[in-house]
Amino acid sequence: MQLEWFIHIFSQPWIYGAVLGYLGSFVAWMTLLKHAPVGPAFAASHLEVVLVLFVSAIYFGDRLTHMQIVGALLIVLGIVCLSLSESKQEHGEAH
Repeated sequence: MQLEWFIHIFSQPWIYGAVLGYLGSFVAWMTLLKHAPVGPAFAASHLEVVLVLFVSAIYFGDRLTHMQIVGALLIVLGIVCLSLSESKQEHGEAH
């Protein structure tokens, strides 16, 4: 029974997209940690929520609610604010 389930799952093309997405997310996270402070890097890792939201709308026809769009914009705005704040702190310490 379990073998049939695995065969069925791995016969679906979307599973490979999901695995590639997770691998890409891991590489992006490691790159962010190497080049950015932890705060903005951690916040930027939540862009996957926004990406999945819009990919599901484009490829699967999911309808986005106003709250989902506002939430996605707030996530992006939060990341931008953290990045700007971190950038100002770095420049302030250098002077």
